[in-house]
Amino acid sequence: MLVTVEAVVIDGDREVSSGHRFFNVTKRRRDTFNFVLWDISVNQALAPYMAESMQRYGVNAIVTTHSAMPAAAAFDLAWVPMTGGNVNAQRHLTVSPPTEQLCWSTRHFSASRGHGVFQYSLGDEGDVFGAAPTPQTLPGYRLFLREAYGDIAALNASWGAAFGGFDEVDLSEKGDGDEKAALKAGNYPRWYDRQAFLRWNFIEYAKVQRDVMRKIDPGATIGFEGSGGFARSGDIDAFCREMDFWVPYASSADEVIRSLAPKGMVYGNWLGYDHTPDPLLSKYWRMVVNGANSVWWWMWSTSGAYEGFIDPDLGILPIAGEMLKDTQVVRDGLGDLLMQCEMLDDGIAMLYSMPSGFAVTLQECPSYNDYEPNHRAWFTVIHDLRLQFRYVTDRTLTRGEFAPDRFKVLVLAQALALSDREAQIVRDFVSRGGTVIADLRPGVFDGHCKPRERGALDDLFGVAGPVRQKAARASMTVELPGEKAPLKLDWPNAIVDPGTRVDGGKAFGSAGETPVWIVREHDKGRAVLLNFSLSQFPTRQVASGLTGQGSTETTPPAVWNAFRQLLAEAGVAPVIDVRQFKGPKELGNVKLQRWRNGDMQLVSVFRETGEQIKAHFITGAGSENWVYDLRNDMAVGKINAGWFKGDFVMDVIPSRATFFALLPRELPRPVLELASSKVAPGQTAALRLSVPEAAGLHALKVTAARPDGAPADYWEQVVIVGREPKEVPFPVAFNDPLGAYVLTARDVFDRKTAHTVALTVQP
Repeated sequence: MLVTVEAVVIDGDREVSSGHRFFNVTKRRRDTFNFVLWDISVNQALAPYMAESMQRYGVNAIVTTHSAMPAAAAFDLAWVPMTGGNVNAQRHLTVSPPTEQLCWSTRHFSASRGHGVFQYSLGDEGDVFGAAPTPQTLPGYRLFLREAYGDIAALNASWGAAFGGFDEVDLSEKGDGDEKAALKAGNYPRWYDRQAFLRWNFIEYAKVQRDVMRKIDPGATIGFEGSGGFARSGDIDAFCREMDFWVPYASSADEVIRSLAPKGMVYGNWLGYDHTPDPLLSKYWRMVVNGANSVWWWMWSTSGAYEGFIDPDLGILPIAGEMLKDTQVVRDGLGDLLMQCEMLDDGIAMLYSMPSGFAVTLQECPSYNDYEPNHRAWFTVIHDLRLQFRYVTDRTLTRGEFAPDRFKVLVLAQALALSDREAQIVRDFVSRGGTVIADLRPGVFDGHCKPRERGALDDLFGVAGPVRQKAARASMTVELPGEKAPLKLDWPNAIVDPGTRVDGGKAFGSAGETPVWIVREHDKGRAVLLNFSLSQFPTRQVASGLTGQGSTETTPPAVWNAFRQLLAEAGVAPVIDVRQFKGPKELGNVKLQRWRNGDMQLVSVFRETGEQIKAHFITGAGSENWVYDLRNDMAVGKINAGWFKGDFVMDVIPSRATFFALLPRELPRPVLELASSKVAPGQTAALRLSVPEAAGLHALKVTAARPDGAPADYWEQVVIVGREPKEVPFPVAFNDPLGAYVLTARDVFDRKTAHTVALTVQP
């Protein structure tokens, strides 16, 4: 990224004068998998050596409050300026033209613009919602309400108000920016609409910041990190629609992000807070398996910052070194390749509903536990069955973006608040042959958290009775018809809704006097109301940036069998399975994720915590694959479909993901061709790469050796290529040594095999 341009004035054979300037080759690094480090001490004399060390250990971007320095460009480190805006809209106006005052620090960072800004950060660890409770924010508030309701009559009906127009709307009480008075009075729609507005306002504020930044850098993209969570901290759907990057601490929100984030949106989590390698590895691999396209490390120094990354001698800490060694395959091309692939699900959609995340705090709803624990329990059950789901949102449904034919099952996890439009979409899904599964009665509030007299989907599930009753606890027994014998699920102290009674559905169990596992068959589809909270089932706590590891407790076999059958009846079964080598076949606490890559599949097997075990890896029915093990860098061989017909035994290693590539035929060879085998200093060599027999994309790690054998690391790169050739430039500087260079390409599916071509640099 840094070129030195020299000029010399010659008089005969005598140098009269000379000068030089640095020139930046801007590289934003937005199309690659990045390892981002927090800060670098730009003002220290050793800063260039720090930059060199960081690059040597895989860092390729820096988050900092400083302007970019030439040494960072010399080692290809992109920049993430902290703009000073901070993720907090409390003191800012809602509707305002872009002004320099809102982005005062962009002037400070204008020097970084030509360096190569990966992302502009609005800040971290702040609120991602808010608005000043002043008259200046009322125009924006009224605009938001107009967009939400359409006409004032609808708002009046929701709030129980009598406004003559939106221009009359104000806060319930002066200075009550959170509408606490409305909440206390039981006017939940007025309270919820204010909460939704505060989150909308932050997004609008961020967009104003971006408009200002783009006056300096037309390619500016923005986001924030270290902020935002699963239920009520921000509008996750809007973040994924409007922001260019988001790097929160690890939480259940990661499942929503990987479902909603468009290609190109940068996301990941923070790590670097642990004192041993395993939790660092667990967090790193968790990001990769969740589809993140970047990993973010706090922080560079070892002085008072947890463990740090760089030692005082500019070496690397042993625990960080072990993490980097185990994850080298990501930087050798797997990370870039996954960014080009499609994450697959098994036809299960789960609804994320922002109003439901607020509704769980109202009336008796907290007695069923909070929104996130219920969703985490669903994660555990689905993943332990070796299945994968994809989130949809209330906004996805109401904007016509939901594609019902993509899914076989729609899970309404504690979906307490549903609009009439959402309820109708759920009905349509069932009428088309889908299966909808709800844990607790859905739609007992409307989309603005207004209480309903009955659940919006009670008739669909075949239930009735008073809604929003305080949870009861009782011993629960479920008996389901099985192929050979009934399946039984017994659970002590289950959390159930005692107000629910059967009205057209059929209960397959009870908890005291309360019916549970209620099924109603429809012409084509099916509706299942479990009528209990899943939050008491085993869940694996997400290990966030500042906490320890999660629980290793596995799903009990009874729960496993009941949900396996429930999903199988809807036509959902694992394409690939992993079962224990010895003992019970069931294997919990293992997540399997698949990606489509042309006619190939990439598959990860990941146990976040627990013990190392041996397991059978079983491919799906009707398939025949050549399997390559990326962790052990070996060809497993040709595998047929089915249990014991060609499966193979693998090690499931805690905290470390194992990736497999499933190809329809043996791994093809890449082809390397130089446009010319000779090039002069100041010219650019062109290398054509292709994999003529590819069944999808391949990641080729290209390295170069100079005439003395030393690495020409400035040419090192990952190239994603398939059957169509891709031309890769190799610019030769005037001060590059003359002689024979060797260019080497290694396929990430087979890193042991080197494919080489020779390039000669001559005058």
